[in-house]
Amino acid sequence: MRIYHFKDGPRKGEINLETTLESMAKYEKWTTKPDWAGAFLYAVATTVEAWPERRYDVSFDSATNQVTIYRAL
Repeated sequence: MRIYHFKDGPRKGEINLETTLESMAKYEKWTTKPDWAGAFLYAVATTVEAWPERRYDVSFDSATNQVTIYRAL
């Protein structure tokens, strides 16, 4: 993958590094490996649905059983 910086923004299919880094800086991130990943994910998903204004995103890596939670600042 190539990453370029353009004065007028990225061309289609290319990444604007400045914008990408800025958006990454606007998130808090927590990572955990719970013993009961399924129950943990259900609890997190229920919480995320209950408070959409808090803008949580959740990802799950099935290879490592690792759950990552992002919250927009």
